[in-house]
Amino acid sequence: MFFMLLLSALVPIVKAAPGDFDGDFGFSGKGSADVAGADAAYGYAVAMQPDGKIVVGGKCLVIAATSTQMCAIRVLPNGFFDTSFGSGGSKLIDVGGTGVTEIVYAVAVQPDGKIVLAGACGPETNPTEICVVRLEANGSLDSGFGLSGKSRIGFAGSGNQEARAVAVLPNGKILLGGRCAGPTLGELGVCIVRLNANGTLDTSFASSGRSIASTTLIERLKDMRVRPDGRILIATEGEEIRIPGPNTFAVYVSQLTATGSWDSTFGVSGTTIVQTGLVSRPMPRIAVQPDDQTVLAYVLNGNTPKGVRLQTGGTVDISYSYPNPAIGVSVDGHTFGLKPVLQGDGRVVFVGTSYAISSPSATVDFLLYRALDNGALDSSYTGFGAKPILSASDVAHDAAVQVDGKLVVVGTCDAGSTFRMCVARFESTAAAARNCSMDIDGDGRVLPMTDALILARASLGLSGAAVLNGITTGGPRNTWPLIRDYLINQCGMSNLAP
Repeated sequence: MFFMLLLSALVPIVKAAPGDFDGDFGFSGKGSADVAGADAAYGYAVAMQPDGKIVVGGKCLVIAATSTQMCAIRVLPNGFFDTSFGSGGSKLIDVGGTGVTEIVYAVAVQPDGKIVLAGACGPETNPTEICVVRLEANGSLDSGFGLSGKSRIGFAGSGNQEARAVAVLPNGKILLGGRCAGPTLGELGVCIVRLNANGTLDTSFASSGRSIASTTLIERLKDMRVRPDGRILIATEGEEIRIPGPNTFAVYVSQLTATGSWDSTFGVSGTTIVQTGLVSRPMPRIAVQPDDQTVLAYVLNGNTPKGVRLQTGGTVDISYSYPNPAIGVSVDGHTFGLKPVLQGDGRVVFVGTSYAISSPSATVDFLLYRALDNGALDSSYTGFGAKPILSASDVAHDAAVQVDGKLVVVGTCDAGSTFRMCVARFESTAAAARNCSMDIDGDGRVLPMTDALILARASLGLSGAAVLNGITTGGPRNTWPLIRDYLINQCGMSNLAP
């Protein structure tokens, strides 16, 4: 097990441009990792810790056990293994035994440093349960969560049940987005599940712990975000079975209330139909801007990137169009699609995987482009384009922005004899860093009896109405959920009470 240095560029990076590899990370901005005890490792999800460490989750092939198992690595801010985590920097987790498939699709870091891994597990050919694992900050299983650190949620029914997204709520409860069986035998639909902080199903949420939407379509949840007021935003794809074929696909964005009911103020009965009639899976993913608008990214017909912006109520913003002009590069839409990543200055970097057909095989690389506020390509992002990691196939699966604005992209890289988790970090501009100031309420002024008092109360552990008691705010951040979201996401504060 090691964090392998990539010997692809020996010349130091001078005055790197936005989008270029960060020469201070790993070797020339990139690295790949094996996992102790595994024969191959696949990186699918990333989460940033407040201290700058990077947690990557995915699946690992274990030939001796004829199974794939959940696994994770943690990387230091300099790009090398954090040996204080797990076994020298990696953790292999056997949830279910021999002949099974276990996979991490999403990762979240709690304010106390514990790490939540969410995905699916079950028989090799048909995973049937949502699986969640919680690790202590040092990578050991958290005995206070589920059964010895593992929680398996299987609703009666048939079909693949999985968690594709995870969020830790301010009260410590855990929200999962994915697919699960419904109350009718054979029914399978998009669902939101809430767990208590100890890993048990929170039966006070929606209908016995889950909110499910079952339709005549085969519908899959691909992404989820929780707004500051607790509303739940999800991106899904639908597949309509046509006999004779071919089947067609659609893109949806829906919103639920904090209690799990469909939000009638969003779209039509809680859903906006963004596009229909696609010939392949679009793999939609979302980012929420500070003004509460949503940027949606997906892949058209297997190879063309597409970005759309939705207004707060779910209406499509016709002034936004990405990419403009076309990027002229084919995007691999068959794995994890296209990921929109919001920078601190509000601009969005679209992260995906490029592929180019060449003899005797295709070239597959990480891919980055940045858009302006109207979706047009940002010409100042001069490091755009394909980003080779190893010499063979490099597939990007997830991305996140650091406090300083640098972009971290994770995925799976083909090392020839095996597959490895790979991590790369890219340069950005100072404006892309978090935009934190003492102007807590956002009114353009820093006042001792508003901004300073709010910050002092929050730092002392007060929350809710107690933070704003007796204070008249003059800016757009005039409620505790909005202030709390700003302090966490822009200023990097943690352990703020809900």
